[in-house]
Amino acid sequence: MDKRKMNIVFLGSSEFAVKPLKAIFDNGYNVACVFTQPDRAKGRGRQICATPVKKLCQDLGIKTYQPQDINDSVSLVTLKKIDPDLLVVIAYGQILSSAVIKTAKIMAFNMHASLLPKYRGAAPVNWALINGEKYTGVSAIKINTKMDAGPVICQKSIQINESDTAVTLAEKLSELSAELVIKVLSSIPSGKYTLIPQEESKVTYARKLKKEDGLIEWSKHSRAIINHVRGCLGWPGSYSYLNGKLLRILELELVNDSFGSGYKPGQILEVSKAGIVVKTGDGAVTIKELQAENKKAMKAGDFIAGHKVILGDVFKNCLH
Repeated sequence: MDKRKMNIVFLGSSEFAVKPLKAIFDNGYNVACVFTQPDRAKGRGRQICATPVKKLCQDLGIKTYQPQDINDSVSLVTLKKIDPDLLVVIAYGQILSSAVIKTAKIMAFNMHASLLPKYRGAAPVNWALINGEKYTGVSAIKINTKMDAGPVICQKSIQINESDTAVTLAEKLSELSAELVIKVLSSIPSGKYTLIPQEESKVTYARKLKKEDGLIEWSKHSRAIINHVRGCLGWPGSYSYLNGKLLRILELELVNDSFGSGYKPGQILEVSKAGIVVKTGDGAVTIKELQAENKKAMKAGDFIAGHKVILGDVFKNCLH
């Protein structure tokens, strides 16, 4: 089958899906249309915003559909009329019903940002960082009705750097997805691909993060706290309370000095232009960048210059 005749319906919404869609388009594949999430209000101004995928489609001239529910009867009729050979699903944001999956004559496949069967679920990038993983990657899987449980078509791994955050790692995995999606598409006309069942005994899950997941527990080990901040950057964001005010913690650095005993986790040990040193369960970390509520992010030295930060004050897990 000529790739220009292969009828592809792409389903994606977030920034993660932009590079893969652009790669499909640039490589000459026929993208019949794109399904993406509805426009929604965002930010403090609550402005109505299109998804990043919709914005790309507008630039490329690709027709888009934005149903509230991809599984409703109207969407199903639309898909049947398009008669796709393939459904390519990347960071779409809705689970597909069996009826929708079956509209693809060849298959529906998904690019998932983990090395399945590890980290099935909505937040694999975040949890890989929070859990201190050294490697992660992208898996292309044939979609079935169970979330992220379909057989693996191919995978590729990358190393997680100590400087990586949820933002930078997602960018890297998006680029990897763009590479892998072309590999999968190029294998389909000849049928030269294999479907490898996932080992159920090795399954782990990456549930969606809630706002309260961002709260820092200073009693944990320093490395775990640093990993938490890296993994929560963006959403939900890591935060703590100091003198009754919420502060978002954006960057931490490990402190190698020993401060001895007699300090509480969360207690401020040093204040300087280099940062704010805070006691942890097994040592200390330096806050390098932070953000007060409704304010811009600041380097710790700049924050100290404009705010009262006192030695011995304690970061807490509640307002009072």
